[in-house]
Amino acid sequence: MEKIREVRRLRCDRSGSVHEIAEACNVSTFTVHKYLYRSEAAGPVWPVPEPLSDVELERLLFLHILAKGVLARTVNYFFRSLSRTD
Repeated sequence: MEKIREVRRLRCDRSGSVHEIAEACNVSTFTVHKYLYRSEAAGPVWPVPEPLSDVELERLLFLHILAKGVLARTVNYFFRSLSRTD
């Protein structure tokens, strides 16, 4: 998950091109496209909230067996719960 965070950071903080990001992270352009697509579809914004562990990030981005609507509701609920102050 370290690579996903780095891909997102380079894309959001530096507006790097897919080719530049692939080279910097030592991954293929296909992998960069896949990571960006999945992270944008799941909804996490950069920076990824601190409480979000690598395991939770992986679940958000790679549990493709969930229906799109269920995933969207889960992500929305998760981020709403992070922003609550009790």
